[in-house]
Amino acid sequence: GSFTTAALSMMAFALGTAPALLALGWASNSLKGKIGRFFFKFSGALVVVLGFWNIQNGLAIAGYPISIPQFNIPSVNLVANTRAVVTETAPMQDGKQVLKMKVGFSGYEPNQFTIRAGTPVLWDIDASQAGGCLGVLVSRKLGIQKLLDPNASNIIEFTPGITGEVAFSCSMGMFRGNLTILPQI
Repeated sequence: GSFTTAALSMMAFALGTAPALLALGWASNSLKGKIGRFFFKFSGALVVVLGFWNIQNGLAIAGYPISIPQFNIPSVNLVANTRAVVTETAPMQDGKQVLKMKVGFSGYEPNQFTIRAGTPVLWDIDASQAGGCLGVLVSRKLGIQKLLDPNASNIIEFTPGITGEVAFSCSMGMFRGNLTILPQI
């Protein structure tokens, strides 16, 4: 991105958060008595919960994902329960395991793949709907960090040398997926 685009994005973020921050400042200064004590306790608990959530995202980026309960609100997250789970190994084409994935506003589709170690993988990613942190795909254990181009074909080629569960995520760790790598046959 450019300096101008980044500056405009930060300005929009600052303007968008200013009303909420001003309201919180007003509330913390104006509320007294039982309501004030409740507000401060609630605010403190909320900060702790958000801290744990951000630690979870940071660990996912570092390649050590942990799972804490997810809160899916049907009216907000319409695709929460429609994720495809792939239990068969990826199809072979020209001696490579081929993974096809779409990146959209709600994450990765599908977000689970099963592959075999020692066999080359061709990962074809459609990022035409990717935005924000979904524009970068990261998998620390596989050494992958790819800036996805929404206007071009995104191909990642690698040969897994390890077995087990390997996570991948967006650059902020908020959207995640998993590669199950089975031993060679």
